[in-house]
Amino acid sequence: MYSWEPEGILIEIQAKRKLMIDSANETGLTSESTVRYSQELDELIVAYQKAGRAAMNSNLRIVNRKLKKYYSPMKMRAYIFNGAAPVQASM
Repeated sequence: MYSWEPEGILIEIQAKRKLMIDSANETGLTSESTVRYSQELDELIVAYQKAGRAAMNSNLRIVNRKLKKYYSPMKMRAYIFNGAAPVQASM
């Protein structure tokens, strides 16, 4: 039913929004078709938010892996909790 890529979901959101607006203009805000389109739009928006969150979490994991490669955990904790600039670990 839905594309699970954020860009694909965004296209589906735009199309569903147009259908909902057209339906509201033709049959009214509380018509069965308008309400159905609105509910489907809600589902798409939630799917888009979840897809965006998953992508963000994936990016954070990549960044964390790269940071761990260059900085020791103790130096990273000092940076995070004390605001101290991290010093590159000796290789």
